[in-house]
Amino acid sequence: QAEDGIRDRSPSRGLGDVYKRQFLVDASTGEPRGEPFVAAGTQLQRATLVREGTVLAAQGRDGKLRLWDVATHRSIGPALATNGAYTESLERVSDTVVVSGGEGAVVTWDLDPASWMERACRLAGRNLTSTEWAAYVGGDYRATCEQWPAAP
Repeated sequence: QAEDGIRDRSPSRGLGDVYKRQFLVDASTGEPRGEPFVAAGTQLQRATLVREGTVLAAQGRDGKLRLWDVATHRSIGPALATNGAYTESLERVSDTVVVSGGEGAVVTWDLDPASWMERACRLAGRNLTSTEWAAYVGGDYRATCEQWPAAP
């Protein structure tokens, strides 16, 4: 990898600088688009775009994966633990981020909310109860899992 941190020269991909900040780059001009993505307390090492280019996933030198909304530059949730500080690759497969490390460990993060819902329904084997809905979702109750009857 070059010291200037170029990750991918295809349209609207990332560019890192020597300070390990991540930029999005306009492929037609080669110029950075907007402000850099920065993680407090660590240098960003690798990055990829997911969710049809709406989310930037980047791993810091501390070994944690961070997500940002590309349009707003806002962080999405807390940093996620991966397989350690040394990462050989950070790849995107559909809406899944795959992190592989120097000792052969691989961690995958599925970033598709629809698949989260499907898994949650399969694991729970039921819809949320009205009490759970009020505590975690709020508003008017509706069935969350199509395959199960609505809770009373």
